[in-house]
Amino acid sequence: MNFRQRLLRQRADHAEAAIPLTPMIDVVFLLIIFILFGDMGLCERQLVASLAPSGQALTPASSLATWLSIRLATDRAVEYRVNGGQWQAKTDDVSQSLSASLRAGRSDGGVVVDPREGVSLQVVIDAFVLCESAGARRMSLRTD
Repeated sequence: MNFRQRLLRQRADHAEAAIPLTPMIDVVFLLIIFILFGDMGLCERQLVASLAPSGQALTPASSLATWLSIRLATDRAVEYRVNGGQWQAKTDDVSQSLSASLRAGRSDGGVVVDPREGVSLQVVIDAFVLCESAGARRMSLRTD
């Protein structure tokens, strides 16, 4: 048996005895990631929504909360209305109206954000930030 044949035989013997470790290492890393992130209790922020039962529409008069309605004006500018009042485009005026309504004791610190058709999600998020800056303790979203 010459050197080349011995080398080929060693390679063949070595190939039969080898265990592929790559898939096993992949599975171990996936398990480690799953255990780390699954056990840490990481959770998303939750938005509490006060939803009316089906068939019943909430109106500002029937609720104890302060209502903030949002719509897009004809020039695509965002306008706000607090408790059925006048539509306002300036966020400073809206913040003052919200603060006054919350201080007046009409609500228990809660604000219902009521977006109209065509209002983007970013505008709704900005409205929640506006409510928070006005001192709202609880916020909910009208979805019907």
